[in-house]
Amino acid sequence: MGRVRSNNQRYFITISILFALLLIFLNALLILKFSDINLRLIINLLLILFYGSSIISGFTLIKSSEKRPQDIVRVSMASTTFKLLGYLFVLGTIIYLNKSLAKEIVGFFFMQYFVFTLVEKVFIFKFLKR
Repeated sequence: MGRVRSNNQRYFITISILFALLLIFLNALLILKFSDINLRLIINLLLILFYGSSIISGFTLIKSSEKRPQDIVRVSMASTTFKLLGYLFVLGTIIYLNKSLAKEIVGFFFMQYFVFTLVEKVFIFKFLKR
């Protein structure tokens, strides 16, 4: 049988899917301007990276708050730190391998980073109000 999800988990999944769809739409519009197939692949990989890391950190936050609510700040800060280090490593690797596309990659990276960070912060603030 399926697993029963809490209201917080359903809310987080709904919000993250909506913003991912928005970002996919924006990426699709911007990708049409670039003919380089490598850039299209990198943009989609970045989208998957951000979406996956946001889902993992969101569920980690929800699970930790269900066990020990006083650990929310610590878990949130640890999650943000690990994600930033991971993002830095991935961005550095991608730019090193594709130096000619560095400006475009950094632009798409920060656009996606801004959107997903905004989604996470909105979720955290609404989650803390509950």
